[in-house]
Amino acid sequence: MRWISATDIARWGETQREDLPGLINDLVRATAAEVKSIRFPSGSAGQTRGYDGHLELSAAYDRLPAGHSIWEIGTGVDYLAKLKKDFQRKTQATDADLVRASVFIFVTSRIWDQPTGANSLEQTRDGLRRKADWADVRIIDAVQVEEWLATRPSVAARWMERITGRPARGVRGLDDVLRDFTGLFEDGLPVTDAVLLCGRAKERDRLHEFLGGPSSLLEIAADSPDEALAFAAAAIRAVPDAEQRDWLLARTMEVSSSDTAGELRDLEFICLAPSKEIADRLGRRIRTIVAVGAAASRRTAREGNAPISLPLPTRHEFAGALASGVPESERGDWRDRKGHEIAASCGRSVTILRRMRPRVTGQDAPWLPAVSTTPGHLQAFLGALLAGAWNALDPNDQRVVTRLAGVQTHDDLIGALNPIFDQDETPIERIGSIWAIRAPTDAMLQLASRLEPSHFDRFRAACWEVFSALDPALDEPPDAAPFFRSEANSPRFSQDLREGLATTCLLLHVLREQALFIKQPGEMQRFLDDLFAGIPGLRDDPRVLLSIQGALPYLVEAAPRPFVEALEHMLEGGRLTGAVLFRDRTAGVFGPFALHPWILWALEQLAWDPEHLPRAAALLARLARIDPGGASSNRPINSLRGIFLSWHPETNAGLERRLAVLDRVLLDYPDVGWSLCLELLPRSHDIGHPSATPQFAEAGSADREVLTWGAVRCAEAHVSAAAIRLAGHDPDRWVELVRRIDDLPPD
Repeated sequence: MRWISATDIARWGETQREDLPGLINDLVRATAAEVKSIRFPSGSAGQTRGYDGHLELSAAYDRLPAGHSIWEIGTGVDYLAKLKKDFQRKTQATDADLVRASVFIFVTSRIWDQPTGANSLEQTRDGLRRKADWADVRIIDAVQVEEWLATRPSVAARWMERITGRPARGVRGLDDVLRDFTGLFEDGLPVTDAVLLCGRAKERDRLHEFLGGPSSLLEIAADSPDEALAFAAAAIRAVPDAEQRDWLLARTMEVSSSDTAGELRDLEFICLAPSKEIADRLGRRIRTIVAVGAAASRRTAREGNAPISLPLPTRHEFAGALASGVPESERGDWRDRKGHEIAASCGRSVTILRRMRPRVTGQDAPWLPAVSTTPGHLQAFLGALLAGAWNALDPNDQRVVTRLAGVQTHDDLIGALNPIFDQDETPIERIGSIWAIRAPTDAMLQLASRLEPSHFDRFRAACWEVFSALDPALDEPPDAAPFFRSEANSPRFSQDLREGLATTCLLLHVLREQALFIKQPGEMQRFLDDLFAGIPGLRDDPRVLLSIQGALPYLVEAAPRPFVEALEHMLEGGRLTGAVLFRDRTAGVFGPFALHPWILWALEQLAWDPEHLPRAAALLARLARIDPGGASSNRPINSLRGIFLSWHPETNAGLERRLAVLDRVLLDYPDVGWSLCLELLPRSHDIGHPSATPQFAEAGSADREVLTWGAVRCAEAHVSAAAIRLAGHDPDRWVELVRRIDDLPPD
């Protein structure tokens, strides 16, 4: 694609002579796979003495010779005189051996307008080749730069606006991606790369690994697609090695138009894509980082390809990142007060902050007018928003989402959604038969005020129907379970709908203070508590909790109290037994299969919060007491070990509170406590496994204590003393302790 013409280059070069070496530098980096040495000083550095550029390559590439080359660059009208003068001076000033080993390359931003005769480009070049012993002489004029840019679209996208004064259609360079994103916030709000990256070091490093690895596609899920792509751009700008960073900046761009993507699929670059549709148009030959919605991210994870899901930072991290973008004299106030106030107001989400404090009032999502101006479209989209996701081929899913939207048939719903789906920046995605909201957090912020009491009534009814539906497999003996699930023994509603509804519950909880709901924050939380608690059979039939499966962690984060009370009620009444809860199924393509891990993961998630830790730990201990064991490695005792492991505690509770809760578990459940102590005793070689974490809740992470060797030793001594105490006069227990004597603390 030719976005920049030779005439554009010539006109730009008249006033920007110092920037031309920077353009050549990017073209070289985007062309050569391996560069041994490169230097093209630009800007003010371009006025230094010496060569305008030098390059050394181990192999030849398009327009670039192998070996060493010396470059001279000019933008003046008399390019021929400039060339002859530079050629003579550099030939005389360069060692003869270096001349023979090097290629002399002259670049002019002008169009070589003498097509024939002694001063034509070809005749001039050949004449210079005869005058000196350079390995070769080459001349590149504006026409050739135009052709070069046409083969390196990432460079053209990066330089388009600087050279022509107009942006390219459907593409942006990384600097433009970040400039446009940070420019959406109100003046004086210091949103920089640091804000996008804070609390996301692991995700940043994973992206760096992807860029250096063999994979061709990486998915990133965030609160909005543009936040996902801005994070990717910031992560690339944060690559620590300067050479690798410059190489990536020259080769990477965003493609936001399907038509443009189709025209670029045969070229070489790294792409940021706002949707899977664009990634598919580009093909797998081009390495692509694609922003995906929550539903697509969950499906990808279920298929075994883990996407990057951007976590929310802590308040301290968010405040510190904001503070890094203000003058030194103001950083203390931003770090200690202003930053924390902003982090609290937006829930530590940069997407929510953008909606709350935009540069321009009324700066809505580009898809919003198409949704909100047509009543039929609005009602259909609100129903889809509440559903979150659904399988359009599942008649039960169809019925639920149709009722949520308040329309007559599923065809009516799809007919109203199609015009919204067909937009370039659509808020809906379709993955096969699955329809889903792409960025539910952003969409909920935009449309919260349009949700009426009737919407909440229909949503509650939908949740009760879907989450009370039992998984048919729970009524079958483990050995009788089919190797593959058929329609007859599959859950009545799709996993996409269950997780979509649960995600909506979580968003209603998270955004209850930021979004303009008709319900006040306290009223919204009561609504969610009553919704979860009112699921038919929740407190009496353990199969209900087991059937919720992957939706359970979302529901528990939104409303933990009903979950905890339901578990406690069933355990106290004897309704929840090991035989019912821990039903491992050895039949299956991928080995043991069980539903109880979802309950364990929900409790692990709660245990991160110091406030919920005591009840979560007690419930895990009670579950461990009835656990008969099984093929699955997800056992309550393992969850407890992860929470209390001295050198890797999976909770934000401080040392004192952790040990107090541990002591309570050991006192109330001594048999479980003995097994737990054995698991917690120090080992010379040990392994810790990550526990399930909250998706949105800070859960005390902002006030988490720094783990020190002193704290680790204190916890180990406490556990060792507890183990000795529990051993009592039991000889078998003392045998266990003696076997571990070498690992115990010396005191």
